[in-house]
Amino acid sequence: MTTVWLLLLLLVVSSQSVDGQSTTDEDTCGDGENKLQGVIGKLLDNQQQLFHQQQALLDNQEQQRQQILDNQQQIFQLNQTLLDNQEQQRQQILDNQQQIFQLNQTLLDNQQQLSQQQETLNRLGK
Repeated sequence: MTTVWLLLLLLVVSSQSVDGQSTTDEDTCGDGENKLQGVIGKLLDNQQQLFHQQQALLDNQEQQRQQILDNQQQIFQLNQTLLDNQEQQRQQILDNQQQIFQLNQTLLDNQQQLSQQQETLNRLGK
């Protein structure tokens, strides 16, 4: 930006005519002014191009940021689903173990009843 201000100052200084200068000097100044205006025009074009490139870069960064956020959200949801599934499996294992315990208890009770019945039959048979 400083370069632009310096060029504008140079344009103002070169456009001022000094008393007693010949028309040849004025023509030379006119050529200098044209060149300076051309340089300023190129600078402005370059600045505009740079602005557009910076805007495109910002747009790309925003798209990448949004994509990262979307990916993180998906990962979070997948992790939550995994945790839910693990909890369900853990609960199912606990339920199965409880059923096995109850079946074993029933089996022990039945074995005890059979043993008592066998003793009773043995006593009656003697």
